[in-house]
Order: sequence, then C-alpha cells, then structure tokens
Amino acid sequence: EKTKTPIENLFAVFGGKWKSEIYCTESVDLKVVQNVVNPLHEILNFIVGPVPIMDIRGKGNIDILVKGNRKNPHIWGTMNFLNSNVGFKDIPDLNLENANAILSFNDKTAVFKNSSGTVNNKEFNISGTCDLDGKFDFDILSQNQPSVKLYQAITNSNFISEYTKVLPKFDNIQGQTDLSLKIYGAVKHIEDLAINKNVFAKGEITLKNNSFALKNITTNNANGQIKLDGTNTDTQIDALIENSPMQIKSKIKYGFGDIIVNIPRLNPNFIFDTSKYNAPHCLPIVSLVGKYRGSVENFEYNKLNLVSKVLDSDPNSDIKYTSGEVVISNNKANIKNLSGYIGKPELTRASRYYMITILNNRNVYLPKVQKTIIESYKDYVFSSNYPFVVLHMPFLAGYGFHV
Repeated sequence: EKTKTPIENLFAVFGGKWKSEIYCTESVDLKVVQNVVNPLHEILNFIVGPVPIMDIRGKGNIDILVKGNRKNPHIWGTMNFLNSNVGFKDIPDLNLENANAILSFNDKTAVFKNSSGTVNNKEFNISGTCDLDGKFDFDILSQNQPSVKLYQAITNSNFISEYTKVLPKFDNIQGQTDLSLKIYGAVKHIEDLAINKNVFAKGEITLKNNSFALKNITTNNANGQIKLDGTNTDTQIDALIENSPMQIKSKIKYGFGDIIVNIPRLNPNFIFDTSKYNAPHCLPIVSLVGKYRGSVENFEYNKLNLVSKVLDSDPNSDIKYTSGEVVISNNKANIKNLSGYIGKPELTRASRYYMITILNNRNVYLPKVQKTIIESYKDYVFSSNYPFVVLHMPFLAGYGFHV
C-alpha cells in the first residue's frame, strides 16, 4: 500500500489506485526529479504546478506523498529548486537563472514561489497557486528588464503567437521595461495550453526611456504604460519622434482598435528624405492628429482619419508657408489652400512650359517646386518628357515672395 523507493525508480499502481512517497537526498540533479514528477500528470491526470512547462537544470530535492486515482488525486509535500536555471517551453528566450524556489503541495493545491532568481541579470519573481484540477494563478514581477530582450522573447515564442501577429517589427530597441503580470487559467492537459483560450494574461507593462525604429522612423524617450487583459489593451505612451513630442493613446478590445496619435509640432523633412528631390527641407512644419478605429489584425485604410495643419516653414528652406491643411478620411485626401491639376503619367510634354505654378493668382516660376514634381514622376515618365501640372498655391512663397 505504501512504497518508499529511491527517486530514480517508478512506483506501483494497484487497481487504478496510487499511494506512494517520492523522496530523495538534499541535492540531486533536478532533471531526474522532473523526469519522475512529470509522469504523475499522465498517470493521475493533474498538473504538478508549473513543472511540466519548465525545462529545469540544476540541483534540488523532493519529498512528496501522492495518493488517490485519476478522478480524485491528492498530493502533499515540497519540491525545492536550489540555485537552478529554468527555461519555459515554447518561450525559448525567457530563462530564469540562479533560481531558489519552492513548490509546496497541500492536498489539491500547489503553491510556487521563487525567493531569488534573475532574467537577463535582473531580479525576477514568480509566485502563485494551482490545483490538481488544472486551475492556476501566477504573478510575475520584474523591474528594469532590457526591452530588446523581452521583445525577442515575445517574437520568438510560439506560445504567445496571438500577441506576435499584431506586434509591429521594431528595430534598434533600447531602454528598460517593468513587468507586473498575472497569468491565470485552467488547463487539464498540458498539451492543450493555448494563450487567450485557456491561459490568460492580465497586468501592466511599463516602458522607461525606450527608443526604437519603425520603418526607419526613430522614436526616443518613450515612457508610458500598457495595461493588458487578455488580448484587450489600454495604452498611453509619451515619446519624441525626432525632437517632436508625440502622444499615443490606444484601446484594443476583442481585436478592434481605437487609436489616437497626436503630434503638436512636427518637421517631417527627416522622414521623407527630401534631399533626393534637390529641394531639401521643402516640407512645412505641421501639426498632426491621426485616428484609427478598426481591426488591428487587418488594417482598414478607410477607417484612418488624419488631419495635418501647416504651422510654419522649415528655417532651412527657401519655400515659405503660411497656411494649409491636409485631411485624409475614408480613403480620400482633401488638401485645403492648395489646388490644381496633375496629369496622368501618359499625359506628358516635351518641355517644362506645361508645368504651371500659380502663386497669389499669378503665374510664377518656382524651380524648386518644379524639381520636386519632376522627381516625383521620374519612375513613370521618360527623362526627356515632363508632366502636365497646374498647381495653385495661395499659401506658398519663395525667393522673395511672401504671402
């Protein structure tokens, strides 16, 4: 009815019932302990704390009493981790190092807590409970984690693919991140683990002086908070794009996003590299407010609304702006204080005389504007031809013309 054997041996099951004590000396290879504990899940059909989803390396010990059957299992005792390294299956870039922890069993409840341990050389605390019916609730706390390492762990994980498929591709990530997360759910069989189906995350992610590049646009001094509840998020981040303050507010619920980006003053010339048009700094300084309400997985361009207003001219530009506004809504762009006609690429002429720029109701030759137009057409017309353009600019002046 009761066996007491060395840890390397498995135990007897009589008539579908189990009653066995599993124990070892004070310090053995935890891989051996894990190889014995994991089969308990298969035999008695319960999850032994977080052990089955861990890859454990190091020393430790175990002393537990297991009894019951598949319908009614019971377990008492402790499993200790001593200065161990713990990896998490399906999250290959997340490793808990130098961990000292204890997994305590009291009948149908298991409590896991690490007293010390680091991830990316930063203190990392995991604590929580689970029961023999598969319900679990764990808290994760860590401060000053390197953001680039966390981003790699997320993007390289199959387990949290629900998040990775909506995560933009960032480059040159720097800065730190604080984590305060709760992982909870109910899983009877380890192989059935599925994020946002039976495993859920809730809590806060805090960005601290982060910088990153998205499609060659660099954002610096990003500070803010992302609140998680499953796939639902509530985000508020303040940052600098170049030297321009930017605020991002976002609420995502059941895959539907309500996102606002506000940049009160932006010099966009660094974004578009206007130097290639032989007219550097030709764009005005603007304010920008962008709003999007639609699917976050499949971007709906007709749900994007953008308003950009001219504030001033780039101090390094010969072109002077006094007003103007661009409104993009429902896949249409409305440009105020700027009007005219731009011919299709096949409607070309052999000279520049059909490129007409009207300023203050006068036909004025603006060479930098013409160069910009020609450069814009270069991939669509022969180099010896010129586009047909009539452009009316009541707000624009250059070379001594001031509106």
